[in-house]
Amino acid sequence: AVELAKDWRTDKYLRRLEALMAIADKEKSFIISGTGDVLEPEGDVIGIGSGGNYALASAKVLMDTNLSAEEVAKKAIKVASEICVFTNDNIKIEKINEKYGLDQPMYIQMYRYVQGIVTNFDFGPSFRYKDRSVNDIIAQGFPVTLKYGSWSFLFAVTIGIALGIIAAIRQNSIFDYLSVGFSISAQVLPNFVMAPILVLIFTLYLGWLPGGGWEGGKTQFVIMPVIALSTSYLASIARLTRSSMLEVLNSNFIRTAKAKGLPKYKIILFHALKPTLLPVISYLGPAFVGMITGSVVIDMFFSTGGIGLHFVNGALNRDYSTIMGITILVGCLTITFNLLVDILYAWIDPKIRY
Repeated sequence: AVELAKDWRTDKYLRRLEALMAIADKEKSFIISGTGDVLEPEGDVIGIGSGGNYALASAKVLMDTNLSAEEVAKKAIKVASEICVFTNDNIKIEKINEKYGLDQPMYIQMYRYVQGIVTNFDFGPSFRYKDRSVNDIIAQGFPVTLKYGSWSFLFAVTIGIALGIIAAIRQNSIFDYLSVGFSISAQVLPNFVMAPILVLIFTLYLGWLPGGGWEGGKTQFVIMPVIALSTSYLASIARLTRSSMLEVLNSNFIRTAKAKGLPKYKIILFHALKPTLLPVISYLGPAFVGMITGSVVIDMFFSTGGIGLHFVNGALNRDYSTIMGITILVGCLTITFNLLVDILYAWIDPKIRY
């Protein structure tokens, strides 16, 4: 409306008003499109296109041919504030709502969404990407995250448990002090600090590894994401293992095993290790889910294309179906691995029964 009132002197708007007057003589409604074309809509629709860049006018105003172009523009603005506006944007919104089922009552939308997930594991179409479903987006990003997440889990568990056991066996030694110091430092060092440090050392200074990318999961592209993602988990596992092992080594049944003259390695492997792992396993369940679902920082910093990157893009683009799909996936994985942890509890400690 402001644009039409401001530029009423131009020939472009004069020609447009003349066309509107011609339609007004026939007592028809009209639409001014985003390109300035005058269209005849279906039904009694008076509206504009391209988000409201052109003023509305009614046939009643334009039938008065004695008005100047400026007066027509001003009256059209006044009429536009009084009539029901039906723009091309409104038409698009209705089509979008119909496409995604958003025109249905909330309980029907909920029923269809849950039915699709339960029966076909279908999270529906993406609100952002045309002709792509949420399943396609997850299928693209999840294998990437699963690969470096699994390697991160194996690295953290192997090194963390070994480090904790050795530190507990050699309590109050230099190795124990170094292990505890490393665990505390690594645990408080977030991955958004670890990632640029790794790039600074291994890419800029030494030139050994690429600073980002994936390239099908080649080894040189996996190393730094694995280290950055697993370091804090490794530190937590090492601390849990050390404290648990120290507690078990002071137990009565360990003293009995020592009194019987069993070798130290047999005491550690066959008597102390299984009860030591109980608190560690309770931590490994959610830790494994966290690693295989990836880290947003890792995906964003190293440009791996994992599921964390799609989650952030979904939030920024208001792609709510993608956000819901990834959230439900993470929730299902969390429930599954917590259940496996409970089963492992009963296997490790026969005293535990459900």
